Amino acid sequence: MPPELSSLFESPSEDPLTIALQPSPDESPEERQQRENNEAAAKLRSETIEEFLKLSGKKAKAATKLLLLGSSVVSSSFGHPC
Repeated sequence: MPPELSSLFESPSEDPLTIALQPSPDESPEERQQRENNEAAAKLRSETIEEFLKLSGKKAKAATKLLLLGSSVVSSSFGHPC
């Protein structure tokens, strides 16, 4: 927890999100395995999305550069100096 938020709670166990994410105290071994599998699948999805966004950002920057070059060509066709 970031230091600026740590002062809001006496201990990390009082953080509502921490409490909500804790497994059930009576969780069976099968439920634990299923929960861990679900968490691993969610982490993989998250990492895949992050990688996609990272690559998309690089493509968007290249497209922006192309767009800027295109706009300067368009303005010069109207007789305006660049």
